[in-house]
Amino acid sequence: MRLHSAGSRSVLSRHRTLAAALDWSIALLDHAELRLFRRLSVFRGSFDVESALSVTQTDMEPEVAFDALISLVNKSLVSFDNGDTVAPYRLLDTTRCYAAARLAQTGEAPALQRRHALLMRESMDAATAELGELSAQDWTARYAYRLDDVRSALDTCLAQQDGWETGAALTIASAPLWFQVSQVEEYRDRVVQARWGVCVLHVIRGEYAAALHQSLVEMLLTLCQDWIDTARQQGALAWELSAAEAPGPAGPAAGSRGTAGRGLQSCAKPRTCTPGRP
Repeated sequence: MRLHSAGSRSVLSRHRTLAAALDWSIALLDHAELRLFRRLSVFRGSFDVESALSVTQTDMEPEVAFDALISLVNKSLVSFDNGDTVAPYRLLDTTRCYAAARLAQTGEAPALQRRHALLMRESMDAATAELGELSAQDWTARYAYRLDDVRSALDTCLAQQDGWETGAALTIASAPLWFQVSQVEEYRDRVVQARWGVCVLHVIRGEYAAALHQSLVEMLLTLCQDWIDTARQQGALAWELSAAEAPGPAGPAAGSRGTAGRGLQSCAKPRTCTPGRP
């Protein structure tokens, strides 16, 4: 909150009031609650109990961490959605920013971000394994909420050299999620970024680059197929319009149909580029 020092006096006053309220609430937390509160800031979206406990598994007993989570909910520092049976917990944006600032002061952030990225990788591996077991609707309901956290993990991993391998693995593992939520173009950009890092970092195993290349090819094929389907629809519409404008059932209508068919075939066939010609 203290970073928002610019702006009108009324906005600044509200920020100070909110920061003071959070300072007061945080002062009442015990050591376990404060530690969990800081670490939960790594989640950009909603999360479940297992995810919350995973950020404390190295230095806190599960029972202690669970009690701390429930206490944070009771103190309104963590939101709980009774209607969400998959991932009912969440930090509000302002609260998460405050908790992230507290986390940065401890020096735990880099290690926690790596742990978060590995958690997303494990979650995406589980999601891939269940593709054939769940309907598309059930699969999306179970895993779509992870998208913001996958984005965050990729941003963190691919921004630094020591995270490229983890970022490449997460990029591959998360492919079904991007396709299922129809974010293929963004995923294409993620693949290109990850593949560049893999190519630069020669110590990465070769199968990562191969799998990333295959993912990119599949995305391009999907985008191309969408383009072809659109072209076919436009070709069919052009034929219907030309047929409607024809004076009779024969003559120009038949010619229009042939022209439209040839145009459609030219759209569906790959073009061969000739040097010096567009």
